[in-house]
Amino acid sequence: MPEPDLGRVQAAAPSSDRDDGTADLYDEEKLSLEDQKAQAELADLLQARGERKKYADRLFWLVACWLAVIGAMVLFSGFAVFSFQLSDLVLSTLIGATTASVLGLFVIVANYLFPRR
Repeated sequence: MPEPDLGRVQAAAPSSDRDDGTADLYDEEKLSLEDQKAQAELADLLQARGERKKYADRLFWLVACWLAVIGAMVLFSGFAVFSFQLSDLVLSTLIGATTASVLGLFVIVANYLFPRR
């Protein structure tokens, strides 16, 4: 929806010495344009809120699944389930890299979804 141009309305404002009803039309048009602008801003805010909720839910499930897989790998290696073994260096790297990735992803997406105003 194109944003109304209030500057155009103000430039065409009638002079105060005229009393033929054009001042009333000017005020009505100005109020109408301001109302349209407020409605457009409200629609934009509602859409942004919906998008934030959708992507916040997706981020939560991505991180939860990611951590579950890493946790399973650590447990499988620790208890030698199905003869699954990882060296100490690989486990340390896996845990450190996963922690950094999850925290970095969370910070980046959270700052994008919930910007400071």
